[in-house]
Amino acid sequence: MSTWDDLAASRDTTAIAHQLIEECTQLDIAALRNDPIGTIDRYPGIKLVYAPHADAGCGSGYYRPDPPTIYLHSSSYRRNAFTVLHELAHHLQRHHNEWGFHLMDIRDTNHRLRIEEIVCDRFAAKVLLPAERISDDALCHPADAMAGLYINSNLSHSAAIQSVAASLPPHARWILCVVDQYGVVTTSKDVNSGQYPPAKGSYHPELAIIAEEAAEHPVRKTLAKAFEYSNRATLTDMWAEACRDHENRYT
Repeated sequence: MSTWDDLAASRDTTAIAHQLIEECTQLDIAALRNDPIGTIDRYPGIKLVYAPHADAGCGSGYYRPDPPTIYLHSSSYRRNAFTVLHELAHHLQRHHNEWGFHLMDIRDTNHRLRIEEIVCDRFAAKVLLPAERISDDALCHPADAMAGLYINSNLSHSAAIQSVAASLPPHARWILCVVDQYGVVTTSKDVNSGQYPPAKGSYHPELAIIAEEAAEHPVRKTLAKAFEYSNRATLTDMWAEACRDHENRYT
């Protein structure tokens, strides 16, 4: 069996993204890391178009294969950097002479699309921040790691969550989220906890209190009530860690 046969059998999205990076000869990975938007804009194999209106796709952009085009919506530089790499990964997956066929062989359309999307997230996060930049010590405190990534890289908040989540060990159980100073969730992700993360755009008084405390110092505390879902169910008895990013805007 080839490497790609093994990867296709395992469906290991992190390993698939890593192998795509290893085999990427069309573009220089170091250049992509330093200037993803400019590097892709100069690459003749894909057209980069700034689109004024949202379309069905991934966040602040989307990919169309014929002709290969990435459409990018107006957003922050960090968000756009992650988006163009995410969409580049769609292109690389669909044009790969081995993985592309394995991907098409997945008959369940929803499952195939989900794997492709996750690989795109893993690819973008790994290009922007190599795994060796995340230390084992930092991963004992994911909030600190997420804030540190945001300071020291081009990662967006969403990409910082993806990077930390992908690097946590299998036994780790966390709900990772970013909230603004008012306790409104901007992005979130479950990591093996078995719980639903708080929805984007939802307000939680308990998280607002933590955000206020984190403006002064990192927070380490137990929570009798972490947050309440829209159906009035509550998540209780949690351990919380929090810190502000370097702009002192998000926790």
